[in-house]
Amino acid sequence: MTAEQIRELSQYESHFKTAIESRYAKYPGANGVKVIHSIYTQVAKNVPPLNASCSSCIFRLLTEVGAIYFKDKEEMQKADKPKRKRK
Repeated sequence: MTAEQIRELSQYESHFKTAIESRYAKYPGANGVKVIHSIYTQVAKNVPPLNASCSSCIFRLLTEVGAIYFKDKEEMQKADKPKRKRK
């Protein structure tokens, strides 16, 4: 994921966290679903078409994109940290 994609998805971080940790989906709204799915199709291969009326499909989208989001966000934060000099 690019920094821009991570920044765009950051507004849905609580939705990802709830889906991953609590195993239920907080609906991010129709526009949110479109944004999340659009980014998902850009970063993953063989993304199935989205059925926005299917709650288990929305849950799967949130957990799969959330896993990628948190992994890439952590990697980006590690890369941005300045390295300390050893004494």
